[in-house]
Order: sequence, then structure tokens, then C-alpha cells
Amino acid sequence: MGIDLSLNQRINYMKNQRDDKVSDFDSIAGNYKINNRLTNNNLNEKIEYTPSLRLGKSIYKWSDIYSRSFYANVSLNQDFKQDNNTSSLAVRNLSRSFSFFRYDVNLSHNYNRRDNFSYNVSVGYNKNFEYAQIDQLRTITDSAEVFNVRIGNPFLKNRVNHSYNFYGNFNSQQPKSPMLLTEA
Repeated sequence: MGIDLSLNQRINYMKNQRDDKVSDFDSIAGNYKINNRLTNNNLNEKIEYTPSLRLGKSIYKWSDIYSRSFYANVSLNQDFKQDNNTSSLAVRNLSRSFSFFRYDVNLSHNYNRRDNFSYNVSVGYNKNFEYAQIDQLRTITDSAEVFNVRIGNPFLKNRVNHSYNFYGNFNSQQPKSPMLLTEA
């Protein structure tokens, strides 16, 4: 009647540094000139820490003719995220912290009848979160293109992702031809 219990931790650090140099073509002079309004340096650092608790239960049954198993598990995760963005454009300097509680559930069933067939079926559910990136919140706008002006949305909310999965497999194990034993 045992239950599998595991405690895990995940730590992740990501650093992305960009040096975007933007030039505009001067058709009169015939050369490119640096566009100081769009040229920028950007440093993005993310730190993620996720402790998790996983509970699982397996049930097995065997006989001379068949075997079957059932497995269920639940994983409870708490995500702590720190996102720091430093830019030469002051409007893109942003520091944010997030905390998300997420979970996933998985169930699977396997059945095998010796020399006849086997199948397995599994279903799962996962809840996850995604937050808006700096290019979605505070875009860099080029005022030279008056018909193509992009602006960000600093009020974007975090997105909740629900994922469902289903898997099934059936295998026939009947021999295609009997083995013949002959003596010489």
C-alpha cells in the first residue's frame, strides 16, 4: 500500500545580451547612417526556482496468462521567477517577480495477455503559466514608418496554459508462423 513520494528542486539562470545596431539608408548621400532612436543594448536575466512534490501510486497484478498495471501520479510545483531587463532605452528597464502554483496529473494502465496482445493507455493534464516578455510589453517604435506603428501593451496579464494529453497503443502478439523443429 506504499505511495511513492519525491521532493525535487530546479534552479535555472538565463542571461541574454543583445546589442542591436540600427541604420537607415540615406538615398541622397548613398550610405547608411546610425539611427540613435532605435539602436540599443539590452540585457535580460532570469532566475527561476521551483520546488516540487510528486506523489505516485502503482498497482500491479500478475498471473501465468496476463499482467496488468495501473499508475497514477500528481506533481505539485511552486515556481518563483525573477525577470530583470536592463536597456539603454529607459522605457525598457523593468524588474519583475512572479510566483505560480502549478500542477500536473497522469494516469496510465497497461495490460498484457501472453502470446496474444497488449495495450497501454495514458491520460494527463498539466497547468502552466506564461508571462509577457519585454518585447510584448514595451516595444521599440520606429517613428519613420508612419503607416506601421507598433506599440506594446504594458497591462498584459499572465497567460494560463492548460494541456491535456492522451496516448493509446495496441499490439498483437500472435505469431505469424509456427516454428518448425526438424531433426537431421
